[in-house]
Amino acid sequence: MKNSDGVLKSAPAAFVFGPFRLDCRRRVLERDGTALPIYPRAFDALVTLLANRDALMSKANLLDRLWPDSTVGENSLARIVSDLRKLLGDHGDAIVTVPRQGYRFDGAVRIEAPTEPSAEARTVIAVLPFQTMGTETDPLLALGLSDALIARLSQAKALVVRPTTAVAHYRDDAVPLADAGRALEADLVVAGHVRRQGERLRTTVQVLDVASGATVWAEQVDDNGADIFHLEDAIAQRVAAAPMLRHFVFPERIRTSDARAYELYLQARALISQRTIESLARAGTFLQESVDRDPRFALGHSALAETYMLRSLASMVRDSRPAIELMPLAKAAVGEALAIAPNLPEAITIGAFIGFCYDWTFRAAEQSIVYALQLAPGNSMAHHYYAIGLSAMRRHDEALEQIRTARELDPTSTVVNVNVGATLYWAGRFDEACAQLKSVVAINPDSAYARFRFGLALDAAGRFDEAVATFDALIAMPGANMHGTVGRGHALARAGLLRDARRDLDRLHVMAGECYVSSFYLAEIHCALGETDHALVLLEQALGERPVMMISLLNNPKFQPLADDLRFRRIVGEVGLV
Repeated sequence: MKNSDGVLKSAPAAFVFGPFRLDCRRRVLERDGTALPIYPRAFDALVTLLANRDALMSKANLLDRLWPDSTVGENSLARIVSDLRKLLGDHGDAIVTVPRQGYRFDGAVRIEAPTEPSAEARTVIAVLPFQTMGTETDPLLALGLSDALIARLSQAKALVVRPTTAVAHYRDDAVPLADAGRALEADLVVAGHVRRQGERLRTTVQVLDVASGATVWAEQVDDNGADIFHLEDAIAQRVAAAPMLRHFVFPERIRTSDARAYELYLQARALISQRTIESLARAGTFLQESVDRDPRFALGHSALAETYMLRSLASMVRDSRPAIELMPLAKAAVGEALAIAPNLPEAITIGAFIGFCYDWTFRAAEQSIVYALQLAPGNSMAHHYYAIGLSAMRRHDEALEQIRTARELDPTSTVVNVNVGATLYWAGRFDEACAQLKSVVAINPDSAYARFRFGLALDAAGRFDEAVATFDALIAMPGANMHGTVGRGHALARAGLLRDARRDLDRLHVMAGECYVSSFYLAEIHCALGETDHALVLLEQALGERPVMMISLLNNPKFQPLADDLRFRRIVGEVGLV
């Protein structure tokens, strides 16, 4: 039986055996203090064997515990046991096979008893974008400083820090701090103002208790003419020394010795949080200059990779570029970052996402992202990307667990909340997806992505009139013409309005003469029109484009009519999905 965190309720805090420590609460396996990559089901299997050490665990019992809602064969269990033995190395023979019956753990095990979590362990903090004062202060630098503080505070594993994407829309003073804190479900809010006076930066920072609305700590921090490093360090040290935070441990961040390179990085982080094609391209320019100044700046390379990766996902936006152009640049930047800092969670996470969505190396990508989460359990982006990979592999229950964890860490993120609905959609739970996405659209009516996903769910649920109306509204939104036309064309075809569907298809072909339109989207509509051969030719073309949507082939209800076609199965195999 698991609790909401996926930890066995009856498990102790940790098991210690040989050089290993299995931390049940953090879900981390360590060898001599170093975290090892381990798959979630392998982790649960090891917990079960250790909790029942020296006792035979039958195959049926283990299958029921590890796959409570699915029916799988004994080969799946054997593969997990094999993975565990390889991971444990020379201690792997402690997992003993009892022929035709099951397995047991045979070895000395020490149990660490659980303790009640401290109040600090439940602390949630939100760092709002710093405000600028005066015309001399660069707003991007102010936003970058708050992003850097978020990154620094996030290093404390017992502290939940809302990510930059969650707080980015609080860029002005219009919302009272306590209201922002309640919306972000935070216990504490950090806010600040930055003013440049000549060469000096003066920053005022305060910490507010959300429940009482009282400012519990405030200080003024000056750089005294020194560089940006001293200012960031001073802010982080003062905030970390505040009475309600001083019990946490905040490791040092990896950065550069070049002050200008770091200032460019901070400005780029602020631009990345805006998530537009224009802001991402501008951020990329800043970051390229940053790493040109200091080629050993790992965070700079990692952030540069993120800009390329995010731009490749915006495949329905005018001026977008295909993944085949952008993802190799992202891979190269990730490689540079990891060559400098092999354990940098941000770079490992981005590399894993590229593995899922571009390289189609699912097993290796999963191993990487599990390791990233062991290094930084509170990384909402890693949980989010892991959910996408798990959905592609049709491990839907695990995907929902990961995307819901991402939502717990980043509850106000529109993209995360939309992708809760998308994960339900990929699992074939269309009515639940409609309900989830309807609520997101109600809260975020200006989100084209939310409306697009809602329309897809309505189409899959057979609610064609509502789907067409949703896509009509989407077409009327700025910059969403392609989204709406792609969705409406398919819904019209499924509703039997073939002439109208062909008109939308013609519109997309006209758009393709002006900007990038993925063959994948055209294939969806041709499939709905019953033009199987044409759809398959387009999917062959999409293999060469490598759009992120290709990993949804097995889950995409639009291609269900092709499921038994050997040509379609071959394409699925090319993507690495079986």
